[in-house]
Amino acid sequence: MTVSHRCALSSRTIVEISEIIYSSEDKRTTRNILRFYNLTWLHAMTCTEVMYTPRNMTPEKFFGAYFHALSSHAAQQYEVVCLKSVNTENEERILGMASKIATTTSNRKPENVLPNILLRLQAGAQRDRNTLEEQNNSIRAAAKQLPPATNTTVTKVMMRKYAFSWQAHLNRIAPYLEAGQGVWWDDRGDHCEFFDGPHEPAFRPEGPPLKHFRNTSLELLDIKKREIFKALIESDSVHICNE
Repeated sequence: MTVSHRCALSSRTIVEISEIIYSSEDKRTTRNILRFYNLTWLHAMTCTEVMYTPRNMTPEKFFGAYFHALSSHAAQQYEVVCLKSVNTENEERILGMASKIATTTSNRKPENVLPNILLRLQAGAQRDRNTLEEQNNSIRAAAKQLPPATNTTVTKVMMRKYAFSWQAHLNRIAPYLEAGQGVWWDDRGDHCEFFDGPHEPAFRPEGPPLKHFRNTSLELLDIKKREIFKALIESDSVHICNE
């Protein structure tokens, strides 16, 4: 994989990731969950190769809490809930504005702070709606610039290079592997192909079923995945687990 290809892959994955994060509940399908797992894993691996010395922040900050949350926890959360419905970005923006208004435009007297904040927030409400719409439009525009999405492929070279991370990734998508070769994935010799492209079925009768936070939890899902992955390893029924 050349440097230019790695950079292109990193850009493509983050745009697709953003599109999924801001998508609605009806877009949360078992196919898109698998896609999100694959995208976040590929993005994490390519970033470690491309982003050697970030200019605007330290490597520790770039590969810190936000990067970890995206690469390790976002897909897990998406498995049980639509990320758009739990995104607190707008609320954080309002709290940030309220704090700024309170410190810069009031006389600090308690009886004046709250009315001043509410008045100025209401005045800026339309501007904030425009900002959110512009953000969504920019994501959609960036997605349209990408070439047509295809199924995710991972080369055997990449599997061996990131063997530990690859094993962890397979553990996270174990229910898809359990469905059997040819359902959600296939071994193509020098690479593995996952059937997670937009042209693939959103659901498959072989499973796994779509989960929801009302009837399960991340802890229970993790326990079940570990059991499934252990059984797959012991039975040697999924050869890509042993690459």
